[in-house]
Amino acid sequence: MSVRRPFAQQLPYVHTFADKAGWRKEIGDKLAKGEDPLAEERKLFWEGIAWRPSAAEIRAIEKLFDWLMATSDDAERRALWA
Repeated sequence: MSVRRPFAQQLPYVHTFADKAGWRKEIGDKLAKGEDPLAEERKLFWEGIAWRPSAAEIRAIEKLFDWLMATSDDAERRALWA
């Protein structure tokens, strides 16, 4: 039995000279000793973890939405939400 997989859509894209500018290293391109170009990105990532919801918070919200969807009356939903 063969497995049918959806086909990915591959759209052609042409990179302009401006797109490609800076893609390659130039002769003499080196980092200075102790230089870390990704330090700021890593810092933002780890600081962002603090404000992401925890699994318990997501479960609580999902439970609230389950309660809200248990009724089809909009007035009851507003009362539950309040």
